[in-house]
Amino acid sequence: MGSKPTTEPSIHAELFELVLSVGEQMQSVVHGLENGPTPTQVLLLRALVGEPPMTPTELAKRVRRNKSQITRTLQEMEGTGLIERIPNPADGRSFLVQATPDVETRVASVVKAEAALVAQLIDGFSQREIKMLRKGLRRMLANL
Repeated sequence: MGSKPTTEPSIHAELFELVLSVGEQMQSVVHGLENGPTPTQVLLLRALVGEPPMTPTELAKRVRRNKSQITRTLQEMEGTGLIERIPNPADGRSFLVQATPDVETRVASVVKAEAALVAQLIDGFSQREIKMLRKGLRRMLANL
């Protein structure tokens, strides 16, 4: 990791508040959908829809989350019919997960709502500013 930034405490507070506010708005999109999946479930479904079945470990790596969190979430998702587990033909001791067939339309509605919110968030930004924002956010995540 890099050196600690020498910014004023007020900047730290403002950055925290801004990131938290954007996160809350994004979560409200997911929670605002009737019988909608949780934000973490949406993240997993987006990685599963249209892809071949994968192991929970592969899924965790794809979405950059720890496997224990993914395992608990997958159990909840299986219980609500969002995903199904199937035997892993390459390893009889493990299983693969895949989105259930009817989940694609549910994911599509979340993606549409997310796209509308992101369009609103970046309204008036130049392509250069969007690129800088993406780079900054990725760097912030890498620092965690």
